Amino acid sequence: MEKRIDKINYYLDIAKVVASRSTCLRKKSGAVIVNNDEIIATRL
Repeated sequence: MEKRIDKINYYLDIAKVVASRSTCLRKKSGAVIVNNDEIIATRL
């Protein structure tokens, strides 16, 4: 049985996926805004 990842790494993984969709070739960055364990927004 697989272990669940902790919340911090879960949100970091989401930020990595968001960054991978960035249109900027030089700097791929992504952000996730979380409030009370609820994702409020993502940003490229």
